[in-house]
Amino acid sequence: MSRNRQSDIVWISFLLIVLVAAYFRLASLNLAEFKGDEAGTSIVLKALVQQGKVPFVGPALSTGGNAGPIYYYILAIPFLISTNPIVASAFVACLNIVGVAFTFKFAREFFNERIAIIATALAAVSPFAILFSRKIWNPDLIFPFTVILFYCLYTFVIKGKPKYLVPIFVLYAIILQIHPITLFLAPVILLFLWKFRSQIHWKYLLAGIALFLIIFAPFIYGEMTSSFGEASSFASTLKDFSFDNVNPSVIGLLSADTSGTGFDYILGSSASSFFSSIFNMNNYFVVENICLYLGFALVLVRAARNPFGENVKYSMLLAWIATPTLILLFFNPTYGLYTHELVMFFPANFLMVAVLFDFAVTRRKKMGVSGRRRPDWPKVARVASAVILVSILLAQVTFGLGFLAFLNSQGGTAGDYGVGVQYKIDVAAYIAHDSNGSSFTISSNLTPGQIGIEYDYLLGLYNKTPSSSANLSYVVIDNLTGLDPSLMGQLSGYQKVDFGPLNVYVIRT
Repeated sequence: MSRNRQSDIVWISFLLIVLVAAYFRLASLNLAEFKGDEAGTSIVLKALVQQGKVPFVGPALSTGGNAGPIYYYILAIPFLISTNPIVASAFVACLNIVGVAFTFKFAREFFNERIAIIATALAAVSPFAILFSRKIWNPDLIFPFTVILFYCLYTFVIKGKPKYLVPIFVLYAIILQIHPITLFLAPVILLFLWKFRSQIHWKYLLAGIALFLIIFAPFIYGEMTSSFGEASSFASTLKDFSFDNVNPSVIGLLSADTSGTGFDYILGSSASSFFSSIFNMNNYFVVENICLYLGFALVLVRAARNPFGENVKYSMLLAWIATPTLILLFFNPTYGLYTHELVMFFPANFLMVAVLFDFAVTRRKKMGVSGRRRPDWPKVARVASAVILVSILLAQVTFGLGFLAFLNSQGGTAGDYGVGVQYKIDVAAYIAHDSNGSSFTISSNLTPGQIGIEYDYLLGLYNKTPSSSANLSYVVIDNLTGLDPSLMGQLSGYQKVDFGPLNVYVIRT
């Protein structure tokens, strides 16, 4: 095959992969997840763009304290266009599409075209990579900035370009503020900057540090005015480190983020029926997990040979995953660890799998005794590897299509995902119109105010604010979750308005 034709195939494959990635991230965004975290962010951003209330700390964290405010400043861009949360979700999705595309550039420059195509394809269709790329949530912004950060680090180390030190500091300041779990990437970055310190120019180092501090300036100011309360709260989580107890869940979470296993909590009680509808592809994802472990072993072997020389690209990839993982193994927070906290491993985990398949399909040496007819094992390995890889990709595409179809058929899930945002917008629009200027309460039962803050935000889009008590009440019932027979009995006889997965009961007294 000519070089030009091969190049054409590579670029056509890349464009198709990006289109697939765009479809999975932009399709059915009217059913994007929108609950407390997303609503809380939206409330802050609406106040920022409409009232000029500048936040100096970011979203609250499970560990206590808050992230940095850069997340809000980035998302202010779509909110300047519209306060409809679907617009912000589309902006987040587009940033993640850029992240997928940049994965190809990164892998192509520092590995090869085959690894680039495989890793980009896996990043495009992996279930959790799709899930964490479509909503107004700080973990959903980590991937695109992380892949560009490591591209700059690789360029600094391998290509010896000192000026890339500046974007390394800038990008790390961004992701560290987006979610402080990325603090565990600092040892990786510092290790390679130190080992290649001869390439550091003082002017770029000072410029990078200055920009890092400028990006952190709002957060530092907020901390100074609050007696460093957020920093103290986050620092208190250090007590959760213990070398006496190992937390192996991090291995399972890394596997889940790679292949899509463990998606059950997103689906809730309907998980079994969903997996049956896609021929139990969930079980097949274990194959990719095995490939991840084998790829990690292969990268480890390669990195062990001259790790800061000719194989530095492998040692950097290994450190990207291994260093934070080793730290997290001894991190036992009371709140637990979750898949979204390991988004900082995208796309390193997919590169690990891609390196394995590249190794398998490029074996050329035949095994056997001279003069004897033996199977061409390298050819068998190449064919088997191609079949396994295509099967993994097809399984994940099937999963993605099935999940989108599931969202459209039910309007959301009974699990962590919840009801799609459009149905909540429709409910808010109905209440705003039906109340017709009267004060009203809204709840998910008969106790006013007992409902998610997303309705406070969505009603605010129509300049409506619920009261704590009124003669007009709206009770919003989620049909996807288990219904309380007692509550449904009390609501019997009241006016009911159907909004797919949601019903609104109108109580006028």
